[in-house]
Amino acid sequence: MSVSQPPPSLDQYPGYFPVSKPPFWSRLKVGVAAGVCGVVLGAIGGVGGSAGEEQAAKEPTNDASLISEADVDEAVAEATEQLEQDLGEKEDEIAATNEEITAAKDDLKVVRGKLVAVKKSSAAAKRKAAKALATERAKVAEAQESTPVQTFADTPAAPTTDPQFGTCGEANDNGYGPYQSGVDTEYGWYDDRDGDGIVCES
Repeated sequence: MSVSQPPPSLDQYPGYFPVSKPPFWSRLKVGVAAGVCGVVLGAIGGVGGSAGEEQAAKEPTNDASLISEADVDEAVAEATEQLEQDLGEKEDEIAATNEEITAAKDDLKVVRGKLVAVKKSSAAAKRKAAKALATERAKVAEAQESTPVQTFADTPAAPTTDPQFGTCGEANDNGYGPYQSGVDTEYGWYDDRDGDGIVCES
């Protein structure tokens, strides 16, 4: 039986080991592959970039950095001017209102003065009327005290019939007659010639 011999070393037999193969990703292949990928990605990026630019052109921009400082100053100036104008109008309205209030207060003072004068005049008139009334009452009382009281015994009774005349003609000449039977007492003094119940007809 033969004993296997160990393989010779590299120094003993250089041609024993096979020559190593070059790696698959060599510098040339990597460069070519990178160039192809760059071209493809560039084409895709160009198409996407054109579409993005068109979309950006269609849509309005909201970038605040596009507003200039001059635009901001102009807007602030316009707003300030409008506020000052509104403030001036309000001040004018307040001034007009204050003038109206002042005029109303002056009118109220005048009215109060007239009212006080009327009250004073009314009080003076009342005092004057009361004084005049008291004077008249005193005069009436004095007159009543100085006038004697007349009794009914001193006053003659008023006649209840007309004066009697000789004929109806005399009675008519003095403004008396006619007299009716059953009513006037004078009817019995004269002759009722026509019997109609009335004598001394004019």
